[in-house]
Amino acid sequence: NLCRCTGYAKIIDAVLKAAEQMQETAVPEA
Repeated sequence: NLCRCTGYAKIIDAVLKAAEQMQETAVPEA
């Protein structure tokens, strides 16, 4: 598990940034 940490952290960072951008542009239907 620990062997993946270095590469996994970059993936998580990219996913979080993408999620933030989607939330900013997304229009809530509620």
